[in-house]
Amino acid sequence: MAYKDNDDGSSRLPEGFERVGYDADTQVYTFKSPEGELYETAPGNRYGELWPVGQRPQYSQADIEANNQIIERGNLESVRMMMPFVLIIVLFFVLVFKFIA
Repeated sequence: MAYKDNDDGSSRLPEGFERVGYDADTQVYTFKSPEGELYETAPGNRYGELWPVGQRPQYSQADIEANNQIIERGNLESVRMMMPFVLIIVLFFVLVFKFIA
């Protein structure tokens, strides 16, 4: 079985779209539609919503805060999920040091 690199984006983009550029300073990818119009992503996103060049929406501080809260909640859930494994590891080390000492 041969390895296939699926980083070209053709499977993630709408029909006929192709990635034509990347600005490393702003971290914005540029795409070209089948009609020749240019679209871009939000800074830092390789894929996601596309907007016509120069027409990206401006987010309010409330939108940014709401998004940050969602991310924090997800981080807390991840930590809670890992706690049983951490407890098992700590218990293992306590038992090992108890029997060695």
